[in-house]
Amino acid sequence: MALTRPIFPFIRYARPSQIPDLGPDSNSFLMASRLLSLAQVPGFFSEAMTSTIYDLLDLTQYAECVKGVSGYPQGFITDEVEDYFNNEVLYVEYSIHRDRFTELGIPKGDHTVEGCVRLACLIFHNTAIWGFYPQMAAVFPKPICAFKNALEITIFAGYYELCRDLLIWLLFIGASSTQYYQQRERSFFVRELATAVNLHGLESWQELRSLLTQFFYIDRCYLQSCRDLWDEVQGVLLRQ
Repeated sequence: MALTRPIFPFIRYARPSQIPDLGPDSNSFLMASRLLSLAQVPGFFSEAMTSTIYDLLDLTQYAECVKGVSGYPQGFITDEVEDYFNNEVLYVEYSIHRDRFTELGIPKGDHTVEGCVRLACLIFHNTAIWGFYPQMAAVFPKPICAFKNALEITIFAGYYELCRDLLIWLLFIGASSTQYYQQRERSFFVRELATAVNLHGLESWQELRSLLTQFFYIDRCYLQSCRDLWDEVQGVLLRQ
């Protein structure tokens, strides 16, 4: 969580054959569907970022299955599958950190749409899988601070004019992760979220939730935050 480059290569386990394929031709779930559609736009995401999205989707569906919420059908989990996904928990975070650097170890910079999505995926992973955010935001502040700085620059540059729904998800992830701490960052996320929601024409928290479910979002972690943030956003808009 220090946002440093991993030093050693990661030994990834072979994927058990009974796990359904989440490739482009599979019948995947609604989650992350908008991110995967953006990945079909030439040059929007790198191959590494697209692979990370698939891996995080795979892992999240497994985690929801284990918790009895959704995802894969119950009954397919074996010791082999469990060992594989325990390894994937570490691999997904490793790949996100690794992808912030070139092969020569030079930082790519986070001030791009892909850089912002990468950081949002890291924060989501540490919310839905590890359970660090928002409770431990004060202990692990660096991803949030980097995320806020990257979003500030990319919003000002107008990178989200044709994908404001993506911006709404990014800002939601940031605001949700700073629910208890990081008030400077939170005020930025909420203020910009209010602007984006207003421009996108959303009229209820249910519409906001419907938009978010096309990205990385699960009710188990975010439903209450979605409702609370909607009320907070309306307050911001009333004061403008």
